[in-house]
Amino acid sequence: MFMRRYEHDLALADFSKAIKLDSTAPIYWLNCSRAENTLGKREEAKADALKAQQLGIQVEDAYLKEVGIN
Repeated sequence: MFMRRYEHDLALADFSKAIKLDSTAPIYWLNCSRAENTLGKREEAKADALKAQQLGIQVEDAYLKEVGIN
């Protein structure tokens, strides 16, 4: 996986494609959020983390705080 190799821009592109294929999979939204956060895209990361939560995935409190939620 790209994120393990620190190719976050490529990971973000892949997660965005995955969301286009299945926008109901919360893990895609959360992974996209994590890639955005690493790239300094804080507002996008925040929005995608919230979307992941809305779709039913549990997001760690520490990560939510990191992106400015809570």
